[in-house]
Amino acid sequence: MARVIKEQEHAERRNEILDVAQKLVYTRGYEQMSIQDILDALGISKGAFYHYFDSKQALLEALTGVPWERRSARFRCVVAMVSPDGVWETAEGVCEGAIAFEPAGDGGFGYDPVFFLPEYGCTMAQLPPETKNRISHRARAIRAALPVLERLACRR
Repeated sequence: MARVIKEQEHAERRNEILDVAQKLVYTRGYEQMSIQDILDALGISKGAFYHYFDSKQALLEALTGVPWERRSARFRCVVAMVSPDGVWETAEGVCEGAIAFEPAGDGGFGYDPVFFLPEYGCTMAQLPPETKNRISHRARAIRAALPVLERLACRR
């Protein structure tokens, strides 16, 4: 039987999670912290975390008061490829940016509304789809994977 969480208990737990997240950001730095670190520090599951937060909102709240120069972020995609004879290689694509102070834009999904691209002056969610699809970490990973795939295919 599911336990009904009272509104006050919900708010207290949410604040506890935010406190832990902020402490981790200040002690480790954002680049060295992940949601998993917060989960480990609290001893809770991802499901429990997402019960208390929309993940974008949790990220923004955890970064409250963190200055722009400490809000660096990256999207990373790794493509793994294996040839029929068992040789495997990876290719990586990275898109560098920063976590915005507030969401902006209607395009994309996930963290796109809070992932700011300084060279474009907007969030990933504000980019035209053609631009996003050209510069995204996934597009970069696939472009990096093409020569690897050709090399693996030539092994036959």
